Amino acid sequence: MNNLFKMKDTCFIKRHSKWENYSWGMFLFCIGAFSYPLHSYSVESQTFSVMQQDQKLHGKITDSKGEPIIGANVIVKGSTNGTITDFDGMFNLSVPANAVIVIKYIGYKQQEISVKGRSTINVVLKEDNEILDEVVVVGYGTKQKKSLTASVETVSTKEMQSMPVGNASNAFAGRVPGLITVQNNGEIGADGTNIMIRGVGTTGNSNPLIVVDGVPRGSLNEIDINNVKSYTVLKDAAAVAPYGIGGANGVILIETKSGTEGKPVVNYNGWIGWSSPTVDIEYMNSYQYASTYDKAQEMAGVPASQRLYSAEDLEMYRRSVNGDPSVDQNLYPNANAHDFLLRKSAPVTNHNVSISGGTEYVKYYVGINTLYQEEQWHGSHLNRTGIVSKIDIKATNTTKFGLSINGWTQRTKKKQNGGTAFYRATQDWIPTDPIQYVTKDGEILDNASSKALVLSDLKRLGDYVTDKNMIMLSGYIEQQLAKGLTFKGVISYDWTLHNNKNWSEPASTYYKIDMSTDPYSFREVTNKNLPSLQEGMNQIKTYTYQGILTYKGKFGEHSLNLLGVGEAIQTKYNDFWASRSNYQIPIPELNLGSSDKDYQANGGGSYEAAQVGFVAQIGYDYKGKYLLDLTGRYDGHYYFAPGSRWGFFPAVAVGWRISEEQFMQKFENLDNLKLRFSAGQSGALAGGAFQYLTSFQLYGDSFAEGGSSTQGVKPVIEGNPNITWERATKYNVGIDVDLFGGQLSGKVDYFFEKRDNMLVSPQATVPEEYGIGLAAVNNGRMQNQGIEFEIHGHKSIKKDLLLSAGFNFTFARNKLLEIYENEATRNNPNRSRTGRPLGSIFGYEADGLFQVSDDKNGDGVIDSKDGFVEQQLGGPVTPGSIKYKNLYDVDGNAVIDLNDETCIGHPTIPEIMYGFNLGATWKGINLDLLFQGAAHSNALIGGTFINPFGETHNLTIDNLDFWTPENPDAKYPIVRPNGPVGNDVASSSFYMLNMNYLRLKQLELGYTLPSAWLSRCHIKSAKVYVAATNLFTLSHTRGLLDPEQDGGSTTGDNANRGWRQPQNKTISLGMNITF
Repeated sequence: MNNLFKMKDTCFIKRHSKWENYSWGMFLFCIGAFSYPLHSYSVESQTFSVMQQDQKLHGKITDSKGEPIIGANVIVKGSTNGTITDFDGMFNLSVPANAVIVIKYIGYKQQEISVKGRSTINVVLKEDNEILDEVVVVGYGTKQKKSLTASVETVSTKEMQSMPVGNASNAFAGRVPGLITVQNNGEIGADGTNIMIRGVGTTGNSNPLIVVDGVPRGSLNEIDINNVKSYTVLKDAAAVAPYGIGGANGVILIETKSGTEGKPVVNYNGWIGWSSPTVDIEYMNSYQYASTYDKAQEMAGVPASQRLYSAEDLEMYRRSVNGDPSVDQNLYPNANAHDFLLRKSAPVTNHNVSISGGTEYVKYYVGINTLYQEEQWHGSHLNRTGIVSKIDIKATNTTKFGLSINGWTQRTKKKQNGGTAFYRATQDWIPTDPIQYVTKDGEILDNASSKALVLSDLKRLGDYVTDKNMIMLSGYIEQQLAKGLTFKGVISYDWTLHNNKNWSEPASTYYKIDMSTDPYSFREVTNKNLPSLQEGMNQIKTYTYQGILTYKGKFGEHSLNLLGVGEAIQTKYNDFWASRSNYQIPIPELNLGSSDKDYQANGGGSYEAAQVGFVAQIGYDYKGKYLLDLTGRYDGHYYFAPGSRWGFFPAVAVGWRISEEQFMQKFENLDNLKLRFSAGQSGALAGGAFQYLTSFQLYGDSFAEGGSSTQGVKPVIEGNPNITWERATKYNVGIDVDLFGGQLSGKVDYFFEKRDNMLVSPQATVPEEYGIGLAAVNNGRMQNQGIEFEIHGHKSIKKDLLLSAGFNFTFARNKLLEIYENEATRNNPNRSRTGRPLGSIFGYEADGLFQVSDDKNGDGVIDSKDGFVEQQLGGPVTPGSIKYKNLYDVDGNAVIDLNDETCIGHPTIPEIMYGFNLGATWKGINLDLLFQGAAHSNALIGGTFINPFGETHNLTIDNLDFWTPENPDAKYPIVRPNGPVGNDVASSSFYMLNMNYLRLKQLELGYTLPSAWLSRCHIKSAKVYVAATNLFTLSHTRGLLDPEQDGGSTTGDNANRGWRQPQNKTISLGMNITF
């Protein structure tokens, strides 16, 4: 009787056991760390039953070829008791004598086997076309992959988890057909990848809609990959139709991990790495710089006695560069601002711990991660901590409910102006100017550039701190109303809070060398400016309400799926900022700033937004062969005038599984052959809110009343009451094929999209008396089309060797049809933007460099007297200047001017993107490679790259290849001591870079430890690995830019002159352990 009441693992109750687990789950969910009840017990009807004594069961799980299956789940049915097979496919488990074990493994049919007192059971799992039965997350639900009529791609996170990246978006490049990706910045906190689904289809915002666990949300960057089960990319009209106004640019669905039935499983995955830029611009040393300037003066006819650097100076700089200790570095330095400010590499580390498990009634998952990343310069870092926590409860056989928390907090600390300041400083500092002086007593004194820039200050003065906090809360209840009929209600609350604090300190005291004394001395220069501070905050609260009604029924050979959704989203936003300057005490607090109102400022604002949508979808298939989906969404949004707020977006998709036809059954190795077609419309918001109303602006000093000025208000832009959505009409034709039991699969899609109602500004000129700007109108039109395909396969070559490979390719080209282009360019076939891709690069077509022989009359100037077209781009034009083609000679107007501008390059966003992966696994060792590349992309270098001596800055090693009579085919035109003439800095094909590239995007070399080594440590599996991103890149950018660095850039953002940090290459060491 005593044994009966021990209650340790011999007795249990059915009535209350599940409620015990519910309470445990709720408790653990709230605190974010679980202590799962490994044993359950209770009393039912005052009757006790004693469980039979467990027995030891062992066995081996193999496939049909006798190969061991590693990691198969072996679970006692109806319990949490289970294990996984080791590297040899073996398992050991304590089970009741009359137990039924369940064996599960992806890609194979699940089996249930009765133990019947046996101690050994060997199981051969049969391959299942589970790739076809796989459930895919789609809009507001799921579908079997074989039933899909839409263009949908699911991305497993398995290969991504070891990738050393700080942002999840950086792991997508090269993995998914249809994705065009560009990462044009590597600075912490700003290094997310721009993802465009099937390229660019609009002149407005081309970002896809991000949906997290069924709720439309913002960015995918901050959710740790380890906590994500899958990403699903929705591409065509049928796939995005359920999202209406949000679907025009495609949709990315993020499904975070959930708990599974079984014992608690604890997993740790972490890595530490070291990052460095993919491109490290090499600048001239002091001798190269001085020699280049001397050559410029020589070619300009400056006598040697009047040049800036004498022959003795040049020799001393040469000796300084070569490390001669006798050279006075205060007078002849070899200053290297790059090495002074930037490190060769910076540390980055990421760690994730998760626990999951559950019973038939309660399932839970908690994942916690932390990322720490330092910048290439000291004093700047990012620290982010996040959590994903879920609990799902089966209250009754017809009722389920659950809660989830997804949140993160991030602090980014940078020096003033971040990467732009540092990368500009490395370029601005000329190498013949010392960064620091050293006195005869060994004292170090900071020097300043001609722009009063002190490099040491960039390391130590001023901080820009940004705190970002995000919480996403969701709760749902799901009720089965009748057979096949289910209602699901979802309520979500998202809260985002951003705080920033920018403390700015002016340059400190520095020194200049005084050559008027003998010996030379140092003069102190004091900066009398005072520090300043600006702080700000903004917060966003979003409430989402969803009601989802689904019906799934089968009537003989007919299947019917119905979906109805009602969704409402409300957003509230507010911000506030304040600044103080003229600080007497260098303490960064607002209340310590100047009390003078002239040194104080503040501001703020708020708004509310709302939208409502209704979705209806009908899915039908006959015999699993003939598929039909009809979808419509009716959306309303506050952006537009009351009578124009609603829009309807329909879509239709059909599929034909040809492989299921009788005449195809003779092809035994053909698992699936499906033809798909879809057509439909989706929408996008155009412009900003309330454009249907006339906008007004407040201004000061409107008039004086009682001796005081009064604020006034004036109209700025007229309203357009007819303003409405962008509307995308999409068509897609696709073919899916699966062969050899899923070992070889592929698909190909052709897509076409026409975008109407894009907002454009009229080019009409109105009289000044009109007094107000014209409203934008929905008259822009654009088309986008292309093709994408993928093929991938895997094969066991020998007993222990598994090989895999895959390739995907995307081509997407858009064309502007109507943009209200001005007549000056529209009527010139060379200059017209209409009919060309958005972002096409325009400029002059270069025809090489003028040579000495072109100066026929020997006057040093090349013009019409020498038989050449008159140059109108700024001169004088001389030997060594850029020669341009005369493309638009109207009425004998033999000049080079704006009319000769033409399309000289592809957009900076590539039209072609591809990726291929190779993998091999042998005896626990795995090697995985992902190559990614792009084509049909160009960029114009500019600014300091092409302006030697026009500004005070250093030159690159690439600039050494400039024109001289002895170097006629140079990369750069003649250098001039006062900077280049206008002719030589015009936008032209001469400065065009081919941005095509191929890079090793990811490498992983790992080793899974044998289970025999781990069993005594209670470890289920353990893997150590070395991983790298962007390990090498093949490109034509001459070491000036990363090939993605100018992607999507706009004029004036300095990306094409080396003032932006390129993305990083990272090498890491990691470990993945499961307990």
